[in-house]
Amino acid sequence: MNKYRAAYLPTIFLTFILLLGCKEEPEISLQATEDELFETVSWIEVAERPMQEYLLLSGDIVANEQLVSHVVTPISGKLSNITTEAGDKIVRGTRLATIRSTEVSDYQKALKSLESEVRTATRDYNMKEQLLHDGMASEKEVSEAHERLIVAQATLNQHLNIGSINGFDTLSTATLLAPVSGTVLERKVCNNQYIEAGTEAFILADLGQVWVIADVYESDISRISEGAIVTVQSMAWPNELFAGRINKIYGALDAESKTMKIRIDLDNPDLKLRPGMFASVMVTQNEMEQYMLCVPAQSVIFENGHRYVIVKDGLTCRRQEVKVAREADGWVYIKDGVSLGEIVANRNALLMFNRLGQ
Repeated sequence: MNKYRAAYLPTIFLTFILLLGCKEEPEISLQATEDELFETVSWIEVAERPMQEYLLLSGDIVANEQLVSHVVTPISGKLSNITTEAGDKIVRGTRLATIRSTEVSDYQKALKSLESEVRTATRDYNMKEQLLHDGMASEKEVSEAHERLIVAQATLNQHLNIGSINGFDTLSTATLLAPVSGTVLERKVCNNQYIEAGTEAFILADLGQVWVIADVYESDISRISEGAIVTVQSMAWPNELFAGRINKIYGALDAESKTMKIRIDLDNPDLKLRPGMFASVMVTQNEMEQYMLCVPAQSVIFENGHRYVIVKDGLTCRRQEVKVAREADGWVYIKDGVSLGEIVANRNALLMFNRLGQ
């Protein structure tokens, strides 16, 4: 046993000396790393970029209320032929539903009566004109007959317009038509349902332009203004930014959350943004004249309340704690910890960070 203990003493002593000589942050030789790990890590220089001051807000995408149509049933009756669902794209004039109603029958009866009145008034007027020509009627009688014809024709036209608006097409049914082109946001009725006149059946909207309703904390209200350009990002399209403009600042402050709402107009030609989606809104304040050191966000590792990068020094690399000023647009702006031109791990920096911690 003494022989083995003596053999291990130099090794233990050497290890102790090495531990005393280690730096606060561990280093590792790149030549000592596994080949596969080294090949997966990419490196990038610490650069300078102009840092913009901005305000980050949260909001929701909603339909532009000025482009929303609420379709109501003009008459009471039983619904059928409903094939449209929420989310469907439709064009103006699309049949939304058929309504079978006794009111249509009453309309058709009234229509026939009015058409008969017009025919009678037309015959009377033509006869009075002929009698005037023969000297057997006065101009007053002709004028009165003409007035009766004008009134009868106007009443008929008004009735026909009502039928056209309401979609009366047969003796007992009416067709409910889409008044605009757009997207069906909501369908509130179903087949074989009996409805009263004035029932809201569908909500349609043109989603070519949408709104973002965002909340601004009371302390940040002075930092926003109508007309300001903003950048919007949606969780559904994380790699795409949408440019918009603050169109309205609402005057009421929520007493509980201490926030005020703002409205942002956003063009949506590809219909990627849909009502109900969550949105992050970045309001740019002003561009600062000073440049700051920055690295890609994936180069910074967060652990135990501290942020680190992996710095490459020749054939060695080490962990380096950094002080972060701000993170924006995929970049992290650094106040302290690295210098311009230093080489830091970029892609798969976390793998190297974990390797250094072993």
